Amino acid sequence: MAGAPPHLVETWVSGWARIRGTPPPERHRDGFRIEVGAPDQRTRYVFPAVSATLTRLAEDIRLPGICLKVCAPPETVRVLVPRRWRLDPPGTFMQRDDIAPEAIPLPDGYRLERETAEGIDSICVLAADDSVIATGHVVVIDRAAIYDRIATHEDHRRLGIGRALVAALDHAAVARGARRGLLVATEPGRALYTALGWKPLAQYTSMAIAPPRP
Repeated sequence: MAGAPPHLVETWVSGWARIRGTPPPERHRDGFRIEVGAPDQRTRYVFPAVSATLTRLAEDIRLPGICLKVCAPPETVRVLVPRRWRLDPPGTFMQRDDIAPEAIPLPDGYRLERETAEGIDSICVLAADDSVIATGHVVVIDRAAIYDRIATHEDHRRLGIGRALVAALDHAAVARGARRGLLVATEPGRALYTALGWKPLAQYTSMAIAPPRP
């Protein structure tokens, strides 16, 4: 898994930007730039593979607030960028072809709620006390469903809630015409998606410069 197809990365970053409410990504040579505008992340660059553009940015950038993302293993990235860059735990860029939603019920005492705004479906799982214990978001770009920020509170894991949440997102995506799915999974989440039929395309490494200590 040395890199990912650029057209799939472009589709994914376009969906990510829609869900996060940022401006659309712009081409930056062989990668993509998103002006996030958050206090801890002004700009992020995403690359389908390691490139001269990525390494040049890593050499030139010296202040925090800019994130570099690349579809490459962390051990490959580590030797190419200065030590001031802190590498986050690696993820996996994944794809699922032919989304086929299943009817996966929640355990007793839990329920789903869905909100839709500007083509984005946001689904949460509530416990019996009405506390939100799981969330996920999906948007469809060019017949591809981009899934983002899927998470279950640690006190409610291993109950099948994650599978039911992803199934609900699948239903929402297929209703909007999605044919395939794209996401970046954390290392703990990769096992769930693999069990649901997702395939890894590339390892995904994120890095940033840590802000100075006060």
